[in-house]
Amino acid sequence: MNNQLAGLLEDYGLPNAALADFNGVPDIYLLIRGVRVILETKEEGRRAELERQMEDRLARNLCEVVVGVIYPATVVTGTLAPPTTREVRRRLQDAELTVIAMASSGVGPRFVVRDLSYEAKQLPELLNKLAGEAMPEGEIEEAITRVRGSIERFVANMSGLDAERIGHEIKKVLELGE
Repeated sequence: MNNQLAGLLEDYGLPNAALADFNGVPDIYLLIRGVRVILETKEEGRRAELERQMEDRLARNLCEVVVGVIYPATVVTGTLAPPTTREVRRRLQDAELTVIAMASSGVGPRFVVRDLSYEAKQLPELLNKLAGEAMPEGEIEEAITRVRGSIERFVANMSGLDAERIGHEIKKVLELGE
């Protein structure tokens, strides 16, 4: 199912990586404008498990935004035999998906979307919006100001020193990072 959803997202213009279905590995990983986004999928009836998994992804700092997609059982079940990959993909395109999303915050995960219905073709727009909201504009400006100030202090401390002394100071800074 994850591979079919990943394929649909690619078709809709959103590059991603569907990851192997191993325990503890995200279902689908995306990098949207520098924001790490994970999609986790579960069949309806497994919401509690999905939310625990989403919280774990954020707690382990695997992403800034995690999106849970709950799909109807009819997407992957057949009456006599399991549906083909092509049929699962078609059903997924036609299905009403329930979406929940969480983002990191200073006090733990917070819901940013709860129980909204989407079609697969609407997911790229939602994912782009969530990635854009992952870091509020004020936080971006504050981070830029802090980095700029650090650079200015560094340059001011280095002015007037000869090249050998500058090299020595940079070495000291780099050794502190070990």
